[in-house]
Amino acid sequence: VFVASETFASGPAGRATWVGTAKGVARRVAGSKREWLDPGTNLSGGVVRAVLLDRENNIWTGTSAGLDRFRSSRFVPLLEVRNNMSPVVSAADNGAIWLGTRESPLLSLSGKGIQAHGGRRYTLTLAPSRDGAMWVNDGDALWHLKAGKFTKIPLVESIAQSPLMSIAEAADGTLYATFNRSPILKWAANNWEKLPPAPLAGVETALAVLSDSEGRLWAGYTGDRIGVRKGTENRTYSAKDGVRLGITLVITEEAGRIWAAGSSGLVTFTGTGFQRIEAAEHGILRGISGLVGASNGDLWANAASGVIRLPAGELRKALADRTHRVKTQSFDHRDGVFGLPEQLVRRPTAARDGNGLLWFATSGGVFWTDPNRVEKNAIQPIVRVLEMKADEAVLPLTAPVQLPARMHKAEIRFGAVSLAQPERLTYQYRLNGVESEWSQPDTRTSAIYTDLNPGGYGF
Repeated sequence: VFVASETFASGPAGRATWVGTAKGVARRVAGSKREWLDPGTNLSGGVVRAVLLDRENNIWTGTSAGLDRFRSSRFVPLLEVRNNMSPVVSAADNGAIWLGTRESPLLSLSGKGIQAHGGRRYTLTLAPSRDGAMWVNDGDALWHLKAGKFTKIPLVESIAQSPLMSIAEAADGTLYATFNRSPILKWAANNWEKLPPAPLAGVETALAVLSDSEGRLWAGYTGDRIGVRKGTENRTYSAKDGVRLGITLVITEEAGRIWAAGSSGLVTFTGTGFQRIEAAEHGILRGISGLVGASNGDLWANAASGVIRLPAGELRKALADRTHRVKTQSFDHRDGVFGLPEQLVRRPTAARDGNGLLWFATSGGVFWTDPNRVEKNAIQPIVRVLEMKADEAVLPLTAPVQLPARMHKAEIRFGAVSLAQPERLTYQYRLNGVESEWSQPDTRTSAIYTDLNPGGYGF
């Protein structure tokens, strides 16, 4: 038996063929080698008696020992980076992706494939430099890596043993670095110097720094504070200015707009202050240590709850109306991304490569996704009313359903079937004649109404 599917093909134009045999399943994408699935790769049985492609683009195999479902994974793991290696990920200005871990060589991914650089370096922090170079911190020293050559940057004694928290290079090549329990330092003309006094150079540690396209230096701190410096002018924004982030973990610039995120949420700079972005799902934008924009204007966050997509259209609504709650799309282990992002020391945790692919680093490894191919399942499940009760008495489901007089409570049970991810089904409902608005999305599969007046209703 065999079936063809575009869902599991490699690339938008690919097409995969699945062939069931007496020894397992052979899967082949046009132009690639055959992939073999058998009990050794977790197929339920060796003899495949049926292969089915359903309307939601899942592949089903019926074997001699059970039933298996295959669905496309929105995220792809990088096998070279294993679980619990505490990776960091950054993109160079030439589009290459750089990966560092705590126990393997520094890796770069580009059109040349995967390349290892140096020995077994313990990478804590990465940041892009000019001309495809990278800044690398391995816990003992700061290095500038260019054309395969590591150049050591000497550190002053007061910070030599302090963890480096964040690095940012300005357009003119000036490097800004922040170390634990140290003010922001500037590396220029082969010398470190402290920035002028507050607000950007106090004794507190800035956990995130950014040099933006307008020549401004941004610094994020604990306690709902972000500082910005341009030339000799300094300004500190706090909670009263909209910086309600708790601990600021990341500041980035996407399409000319400044975004900041941290332990308690996400904000954007408006020109005079910060606006907090609220999500429709409460608490989902917490613990964000990675922010990256897609080419279509979407914003992606590497958060404690998983990888979160904030669609560009939803962000525009939120910027126009502060009361709007953004409808997000969440990704976790069910989508192929495992683990949680680093929160304080090992960063950054999100990047975009030269092909527009997005990369995320978590405790479970490094994962990439194509932001143009992660739309929600467009197949609407068929919802059915399964049962109706009037004061615990089950009523026949004939149209119209006649409710008894002087009834106190009516209960309607309903449900739907999704073969792709049934655990993610949510429902909205309303009873015409009682409710003018739909209910909020919920996983509940029953609705209860009490003391209905005589009359006709539609559910």
